Amino acid sequence: MKKNLLYIVMIALLPVIHGCTDYGKLKNYNGLQLYYTPTITDGEAERLGIYLISTKFADSTEKTIQVTRVGPVYQFRMVVKDDHQNDTALFKAFKLLSAELSNEVFNGAPVQIDVCDKNLKTLRVFPFYDMGKKKMFDGVELFYSSDIKPAEADSLGNYLIKSEFADGSDKVVQIAKPGGVYRFSFIIKKGAEQDTISVKNTKIYAGQISDKVFAGAPVEIELRDPYLDPLKTVQMIKVKGK
Repeated sequence: MKKNLLYIVMIALLPVIHGCTDYGKLKNYNGLQLYYTPTITDGEAERLGIYLISTKFADSTEKTIQVTRVGPVYQFRMVVKDDHQNDTALFKAFKLLSAELSNEVFNGAPVQIDVCDKNLKTLRVFPFYDMGKKKMFDGVELFYSSDIKPAEADSLGNYLIKSEFADGSDKVVQIAKPGGVYRFSFIIKKGAEQDTISVKNTKIYAGQISDKVFAGAPVEIELRDPYLDPLKTVQMIKVKGK
């Protein structure tokens, strides 16, 4: 899922066409031109470049980005092709991109995404999408909000492995606690939220998470589409003997 969203972003980018003026220092990473301003250290630029190679965002095709910082907010600025500058799917993919950059590169600091033209002029700004901190469990990226203790995130992640939800495949999930209720969110194919059997099994799984992870506290599961938009929220049911 994450790979698909990154691909949507990658195909929308292009190199700077006009001459460079004050874009900052330049590093090249496998076809990616990475400019960075004086507010960004050499070490931060290097971490970003290495991360973009590891995710295959830098994949030998020519692209241009710039990174800068204003106060506590990092700005990840991308030169986007004309025909993608109003692409809804692209914009939705920025949610996960900003959360990933925050966790993997910038030590949890907020990261906004800027869509730019070929002169690196900002066209649209997408604020930071805060999914919380991140832990990995056998292919599952588990984001957890500030109202979740790290030990709770660990317990949930270990249960995801034990219950075979975490099976080595690429998944993105989140645990939060709005209003005192644990909310476990994960991605499904759009339309699956209408399947009564799947929904019932999801309710049972929420009850199992309640018992096995959160000492019987109420748990709800939020089903999301591949762009992290909510589709449906289901409440737990407990089955005797489960």
